[in-house]
Amino acid sequence: MGRNRYAKTECSIRVAEIIGLHYSKLYAQLCKGKHGCFASRSYEDIFEDTIIYIIRDPKALTLSRDADIIDLFIKRYRMIEFQTIKDSIQNKEVHHAYPIQAEEEQAE
Repeated sequence: MGRNRYAKTECSIRVAEIIGLHYSKLYAQLCKGKHGCFASRSYEDIFEDTIIYIIRDPKALTLSRDADIIDLFIKRYRMIEFQTIKDSIQNKEVHHAYPIQAEEEQAE
């Protein structure tokens, strides 16, 4: 289960163009490769999610400088990466009833 990060706002062509101009630099800086399995998500998936998120982000529309949009992209990437990894860890935690049941039986 992933989070729904997709806003129902219009895409910003300007923000998409700025991300496109700096795509290679951002990819080299942030994306740790095709490996990594976080609930069937890789670092490339996180990078792509960030692109989709940022071109629909209302905050990005208010920024006028390219550098500010790039900084926001990096910040959002770190946020989505953190959330994805934590969600993956949480999904792997399995709470079995047997240990709890065994403790209750021993207490009786």
